[in-house]
Amino acid sequence: KHDGYKAGVVADGGNYGIGRHLSVFVNVNVCHFISRVFERLKGVKHRVMLDLCGYDVGFFDLVDTGIVKAVKAVRNIPFLTDAVQAVGNIPVNVKELGVDMLSFSGHKIHAPKGVGCLYIKKGTRLKNLIEGGGQEKGKRAGTEGLANIMGMAKALEISRDRMGEAKELAAKRDRLIKGITSLPDTYLTGHPTDRLPGNASFVFKGIEGESLLFLLSAAGICGSTGSACSSASLEPSHVLTSMGIPVEICHGSLRLSICYETTDEDIDYMIENVKKVVERLRMMSPIYN
Repeated sequence: KHDGYKAGVVADGGNYGIGRHLSVFVNVNVCHFISRVFERLKGVKHRVMLDLCGYDVGFFDLVDTGIVKAVKAVRNIPFLTDAVQAVGNIPVNVKELGVDMLSFSGHKIHAPKGVGCLYIKKGTRLKNLIEGGGQEKGKRAGTEGLANIMGMAKALEISRDRMGEAKELAAKRDRLIKGITSLPDTYLTGHPTDRLPGNASFVFKGIEGESLLFLLSAAGICGSTGSACSSASLEPSHVLTSMGIPVEICHGSLRLSICYETTDEDIDYMIENVKKVVERLRMMSPIYN
């Protein structure tokens, strides 16, 4: 945890376990030296889960560091990767990654909410989630939501066809970053370029993220403070604190995501309104000088 990892232990593997042993999950949200990874995995007995891209700051994790293949070369540990942020944004090849399982969700690529996909490498043992019928090869019994599945398949086709526009999307992201960071006491979190093409994340000194989101929502702009998965938590992002950002500033974090449908006018609108909201909140803040 001191190195920016988020680790948890699930006794007996829960309902999703492989066998009945302690399972350790490690979410790597910041690129670290592989030697550190080896050090942290010394006691791992069963399986490891890693994010393909960081939720908070859009880092590429497994792609650049080759953690999976490096660790598997020493110890044959089953790997599951959460690729929700990656699929549809960057090329993803399970063979190149060397993972045993890979999961992603449809809502990140404009597919219907409530549908996702789990890739399982042949030969990987996995307990059934729901017993009963033979749907989904017996792993999850019950009638499938065919309309949602077809919607996700079409969304994947569109995302694949538009992936060639990543440079143009990254250029819009960079303009958004440049415009927002022109505000004083405003900082980009994460690498300026080695990040998802549609991800921009910031911290603002002297304001609270919840107030920021409320006022931006009133202007028709959706964002999140920290990871959307933990948006209900009042705790600052462990990723931001592990990067050395003071806790009081971490509370003023904002993550904005854009896509291939985002226009230049949308970028201008976001820059204008984020500036207005931040300046308004700082004028009311008793702690901002």
